[in-house]
Amino acid sequence: DMLHLIDGNNVMLRAMTTAALPGQRKMTLRMRYEQADAQSIWVWDGFKHNERRKALFPKYKANRPPLAQDLFSQIKLFKQLLLMSRSTQITVDGWEADDCIATMAIRAKGPVTVHTNDLDYAQLSSYPHITLNGVKKMPFDPKWIPLYKALHGDSSDNIPGIPGFGPKAWEVLTEGDRQVMLDAITSGRIRDFQPLPLTKKVGNWLVDPVHILELQNMLAVVHFWTVPDDEIVAGIMPPTYHPGAADALLRKFFL
Repeated sequence: DMLHLIDGNNVMLRAMTTAALPGQRKMTLRMRYEQADAQSIWVWDGFKHNERRKALFPKYKANRPPLAQDLFSQIKLFKQLLLMSRSTQITVDGWEADDCIATMAIRAKGPVTVHTNDLDYAQLSSYPHITLNGVKKMPFDPKWIPLYKALHGDSSDNIPGIPGFGPKAWEVLTEGDRQVMLDAITSGRIRDFQPLPLTKKVGNWLVDPVHILELQNMLAVVHFWTVPDDEIVAGIMPPTYHPGAADALLRKFFL
């Protein structure tokens, strides 16, 4: 059977903040509860999930405002409902849902569908047993996503990138250039940047060893990190199917 791994916060926030298309019904909490089956695992960010990456790169996601109270309350309620459904939940303290999902998807013995629209997950498209539901096709090989985000930046994660390095600078780089760039950053060999087709502004920025260290850290935080199996197992919250209790909880909130 197909295993479905669901990026909980991503899917729920989209559901709560995206208007229904013409002719379509907006998915309610009750409808989501009724669709929660035994083949689905909802994965959530754990307590202090950003701390590992912030220790390496303090700016990581520092620009994100706290979740609005009404959205937080709906997600909290849905987590309670899932405990009464057929779907398992996983929350691993100290780890982001992305890392848990990537680890489980890669290690899975059978076919897996990952539900999210986070482009970072496109990195998993090279695995033939993994299907992505919601991720748009990338304009370049997904293996370059960490390098692209480190060079160009990513406002959603507060990754600044290299000043002056835009989409056109990326397009100028050939596949070979990108590999040289990646190797040079990883090894810290500043001289290897010199033959690359980079602007003077970017080239001058890359001369500073402090900037290379910052690039290495930006590159590290945008990769998926492997979560130990025992921590994932410890974070499993198995459900107890109880539709009557779920209905009573929903009625309490007039849902």
